[in-house]
Amino acid sequence: MGQVLVDVMELEDLEVARKELVVEIKDRENKALCEVGGELAGHSFKAVMKLKNGGFLLKLNSEGQSSGSTQARTFTSKFHKSSVIKPRAFHIVVQFVLLTLQPDRLKDLREIEEINGMDEGDILRTRWIKPAARCSPSQVCGHLILSFSLQVPANDVPWDWLYICHKKVYVEK
Repeated sequence: MGQVLVDVMELEDLEVARKELVVEIKDRENKALCEVGGELAGHSFKAVMKLKNGGFLLKLNSEGQSSGSTQARTFTSKFHKSSVIKPRAFHIVVQFVLLTLQPDRLKDLREIEEINGMDEGDILRTRWIKPAARCSPSQVCGHLILSFSLQVPANDVPWDWLYICHKKVYVEK
């Protein structure tokens, strides 16, 4: 079953969304889905789950890559003006990465993808498990979390290792 994670950004919309009933949300989203049409025609939401942060997890009646489509963005704007679809991320832990890596630099992410034979954009973001600023000055390595945009790269890593900063590092799911 396909899932769409919708997050409400503005405070006014967030207050309205928190007071709404799940049934009302589901009916409005299904109506918006019918109005949008296109590749989403024939789909409907079977379940809606309210999240503690004010967002919603919507479950489609069938599999689909609806979260990245233009039509999906159009239908969320009918939900609340400040609502956005958040991409689903799949995470892996990479052990003993050199602290010289700067995970916030896009250039470093693209280099990791290129060296390891991934497509550009497969890695959404990276972050240290323990921030490098909190590490001991003599510490050389740390553990990293890689977030992938699709489940395929995360699951199809045929190896238990990657090359990061010219070093072979070990990967765990």
